[in-house]
Amino acid sequence: SSAKQGPGAPGFQEGLAARTARITRPHYPGPVHIITARIPVKVECREAFLEASKAILVGTRAEAGCHCYTLFEDPHQAGSFLFHEEWEDREAIEAHFLEPHFLAFRKATVDMLAGEPAITIHEVASSEVPG
Repeated sequence: SSAKQGPGAPGFQEGLAARTARITRPHYPGPVHIITARIPVKVECREAFLEASKAILVGTRAEAGCHCYTLFEDPHQAGSFLFHEEWEDREAIEAHFLEPHFLAFRKATVDMLAGEPAITIHEVASSEVPG
């Protein structure tokens, strides 16, 4: 199709506004803490890593203070995983690091890693939905 697509396309901004109006964001009374954890996994361990991740995903999502806990895989870089986490406060994060499912996951996956994980904790004071 030769029709223009993207931000300059006719109706794009209106469509974007309509789509973002449908997004409902959780309200956090204070700053939210976001963790990005980039996990390099040996390609031959991909399936075992995904299997091991099931218990930590279920367990963590049930923890007090956890607003979001998601695992993504880069489709263009084999073995490149990213945990995206949103936490109510630092205390919830510290408690998470002591949970049995977290400790079991670390132990089960340590030999699957292709390098050191890169983990960053961000404290975000405010967020907005564009539009």
